[in-house]
Amino acid sequence: MAATIKDIAKISGVSPATVSRVLSNQREFYSEKTAKKVREAAKKLGYQRNTSAVELVTRKSKVIAVLVSSTQTNFSNEILNGI
Repeated sequence: MAATIKDIAKISGVSPATVSRVLSNQREFYSEKTAKKVREAAKKLGYQRNTSAVELVTRKSKVIAVLVSSTQTNFSNEILNGI
């Protein structure tokens, strides 16, 4: 089972909110000592960010969809190569 923010919080002795802030690099909310504990726990557990969950919450997927009726024209190829 994948490691969660709650798992990291339990091991490092901080709240899940603090873990979230450390992993999001919101530096004004925690000390370097706390950040080190959290990052070490995350590494130990093999934590990987759930990209789908982040995209769902932020409503940003950073994906571009391109609909092209024909790739046989030079114009279409130039556009696709530019992307």
